[in-house]
Amino acid sequence: MKDNSKISSKILSDNLKTRTAWFGVFLGLSAGALAAFHQFKIPPAMPLLLETYNYDLTLAGGFMSVYAVLGIATSAFLGIWLEKFGIKIYALGAGILLIVGSLVTISWPNNPEIVLLSRGIEGLGFAILAIIGPIIAIQNATEKHRPLAIAIFASWIPVGQLSALGVAQPAIASGQWRFIWWIGIILTILVVLGLWLKYKNNQENNPVSSSKIDNQVLLKSHRISLLLAAGIFTLWAAQYLAMSTWLPQYLVTERGFSPTNALVPYAIPTVIIIFFNLVGGFIIRWGIPIFPILAFVLSVQASLWIIFDSLSSTFSGILALVIYGAAAGITPTCLFSMPNTILGKHGNNGPAFGIIMTGRHLGVLAGPILLPQLILINGDWGSAGLFFGLITFFASTITLGLAIIFFRTKNKLQD
Repeated sequence: MKDNSKISSKILSDNLKTRTAWFGVFLGLSAGALAAFHQFKIPPAMPLLLETYNYDLTLAGGFMSVYAVLGIATSAFLGIWLEKFGIKIYALGAGILLIVGSLVTISWPNNPEIVLLSRGIEGLGFAILAIIGPIIAIQNATEKHRPLAIAIFASWIPVGQLSALGVAQPAIASGQWRFIWWIGIILTILVVLGLWLKYKNNQENNPVSSSKIDNQVLLKSHRISLLLAAGIFTLWAAQYLAMSTWLPQYLVTERGFSPTNALVPYAIPTVIIIFFNLVGGFIIRWGIPIFPILAFVLSVQASLWIIFDSLSSTFSGILALVIYGAAAGITPTCLFSMPNTILGKHGNNGPAFGIIMTGRHLGVLAGPILLPQLILINGDWGSAGLFFGLITFFASTITLGLAIIFFRTKNKLQD
């Protein structure tokens, strides 16, 4: 009886929400961007760390991939356990993990195994914030503003990535990589404090999970749809992380850019993505169906992968990166909208986002590893472009299949 009362209260609260709490929406973005900051603080510091501590390259590569491994292993469970512990406890736990992991690296940077362990500790904190971030953003928005809240959160990775780059530039120039880690600790304290204060006495601290309400209305097709959405996220994240990880190296080795000059075209898609995250939100808010939008932008990215290596001029290459950034900006807005699209009012819950984020983490792990292996096997970048183009086209095809399942399920429920 107590659980039913809690569920009724939560549904009533959602239905009566008439004003969007934009502070809460941006607090959700801050949680996600903080997670991304910690993940992406390592790449700009890597050259200095390698020079100073002479890490094994294979082990050093694990400093990024361990985040994805922890995400794959824990996201589904973290989503299920969210209702039990609540956003407040999750935020505190994530903060402790991120701070402890950072302090371990600061204290023992000369031991690569300990650094890898510390990155794993941080990775678990990242996985927690990646679950609660979108839930917080969506939870604080009215139905009218929900697409914009999703779009705002969808910029979490580029916002965190650019923040890490901004902090790292003066730190690395002065040879003080620890400064990046200390800034990360300060940002963690501020964001976790904000989350703690917001959810200290808030009934929305414990979002109602699908285990309590959705099992009464969920069909098998709903579960299949969530898994397909996670699969699309896997394929898209794989090609996007492959692009964002190896683009500078491609520009240096294949296009003759200096390492410094390669940073400018590398930053172009990242900046464009943030803007088009919001564009995607407005498109969805205007009522344009999400499935054809997603299928189209995935096809655009697939086409660019296939033709990118054949572009002969700097202008055409930059134009391709701009178009790629626009399509890649709309894509995560659509993907983060999937739980609410598929499950309706029951979509903003931990288990649903746990499934979606598991798919994302799998792609994050696979993409950067696959691309160099393809180059080693085939001896050229063009073959890698063809491979990632084909899997992105496959993601577009799955999207159309997901649309068919969605509308059949919708018609079945209406009957």
